[in-house]
Amino acid sequence: SPILAMARVRAGAAADPVACYRAAGYRDAVAQARPAKAGASGSGIV
Repeated sequence: SPILAMARVRAGAAADPVACYRAAGYRDAVAQARPAKAGASGSGIV
């Protein structure tokens, strides 16, 4: 919501933390650093 976004910005954080996370490319970098194990279900934290 806009109120939460304003509070985050005033606290020095990102207005939209999920968009910031996605833009950083962290998930893709970690996926390359930690390849999937053979036979694993892949149903971990997303």
